[in-house]
Amino acid sequence: MQKLKLSPQTLPNQAGRPLVVLHGWGTDSFFTSPIASLFPKRPVLLLDLPGYGCNYELSQLSVNFEETAEAVLASIPEDCDLMAWSLSSLLAIKICSLPQATIHALITVCGTPRFPADPNWPGFPFNLVLKLQRFFTPQRANHMLKLFFATQCSRKDIAPEVQSFLSEGSTLQHKHAYVSLKAELENLVLIDERMDLNNLKIPCLHIFGAQDRLVTCALAEYLKTGSDRFCLTFEHSAHMPFLTEPERFVREINHFCSLQ
Repeated sequence: MQKLKLSPQTLPNQAGRPLVVLHGWGTDSFFTSPIASLFPKRPVLLLDLPGYGCNYELSQLSVNFEETAEAVLASIPEDCDLMAWSLSSLLAIKICSLPQATIHALITVCGTPRFPADPNWPGFPFNLVLKLQRFFTPQRANHMLKLFFATQCSRKDIAPEVQSFLSEGSTLQHKHAYVSLKAELENLVLIDERMDLNNLKIPCLHIFGAQDRLVTCALAEYLKTGSDRFCLTFEHSAHMPFLTEPERFVREINHFCSLQ
């Protein structure tokens, strides 16, 4: 099985159970590096997905969702906690559901097992998802990425240092492969991981931002389905609670992990 390279920003030398962090769409491990700094007492492994960062050359792998899940699983340590931000929550759930997986616990941050809405599920209007997929062309890709980051920076109550990080990150991060960006938008439309999530036998924590315009916090009512499933809503956060409420983020993650 093909293995992915760990990000140069990985912090693997501390003791304790590893925390593996997957980034979201249109970002790379640069954007999850603040998470590593929040947990200095445990090994934090940041992974660039195929087509991103140090795994840019593996972009063709991203067109196959299950093969990508298997490649990530082959690249991370056993018995780790797996954290996925945003769109990578689909991939993380699939990874945890693989028969050979030995993931200890799953943490999703502003993620969902199914992004489009249906009559019994809150999410993006399906026509909006299809429109986004149709308009994402090689010529429009950079413009749409800029709009994505502008949306994250638009709230007036964001601390200046957070706004600066988001603005700089949109230009400092590595180049992304168009084929991977496009494939992930197709996953957003097509992939439904609700059944896999329901069948997981590991502890799960789902974190939402009350002000998130991309992934609604109403999902918390749908995902808390058992004694080992926990959902939290960060009232003062949108799509990046690890930046906007870092103290609570650390406290809640540490508490969740201490219970397992």
